[in-house]
Amino acid sequence: MTTYYGVSATQYAAGGMSNYITQDWDEGLMACYDSYISPAGAEAAASVLTFGRLPAGARPLFFVVNYTGVTTAVTCTGLKIGTTTASGAITTMATTGMQVITALQAVSSTPLTAAANITMTTAAATIASDAEIEVTCFYIQGGIGV
Repeated sequence: MTTYYGVSATQYAAGGMSNYITQDWDEGLMACYDSYISPAGAEAAASVLTFGRLPAGARPLFFVVNYTGVTTAVTCTGLKIGTTTASGAITTMATTGMQVITALQAVSSTPLTAAANITMTTAAATIASDAEIEVTCFYIQGGIGV
């Protein structure tokens, strides 16, 4: 059997605890929550929905997307923070469900330089009237390291 190490664990193994500590998060986990309820008449595909705003310095880690009353197979092209794609595509949202989606490494590795909205652009199908979509973005404020 062979033992393999992740990036931080490799640094720890190579240089002791001081190397490992430099990879610790020095900020607490924070969350930005917002919900959207589709009005009567529903939206067409390719609608842009805005879910809250992250502050400058935020480093998004992952998203929790909940949806209730979405009765057709709605998908989205992914979540964006400002104009930057922050996640992969969100697969079918139908009836009641939840998805946990990690932020892309390119987004989580660099703090935001300015406050930015979280948006979702629907792809296939429309969102039924009175359907609700909730998006929570979990992030740390500031950098990594002490």
